[in-house]
Amino acid sequence: MKSKLRKGMWVINTDGKVGILVDFLDFGTAEVHYTNDSGETILVAQVSVDKLKQAEFLNIPAPRRPSLEVARAKGY
Repeated sequence: MKSKLRKGMWVINTDGKVGILVDFLDFGTAEVHYTNDSGETILVAQVSVDKLKQAEFLNIPAPRRPSLEVARAKGY
């Protein structure tokens, strides 16, 4: 079952890039701020929502990873 994407959610694209879904745009696209392993934004892109899914807990960069309790509450 695919998670419903929402603003502020950590997502991963079909190429394995991880970022935060910042906003939904027109025509089934979203603005995603992709991050590096340090959790710093390295790229802002418009991406088809069909190419995104919710990231798993360990996909989230360690410096930005929430506690297990918070992650579970958010569905990671």
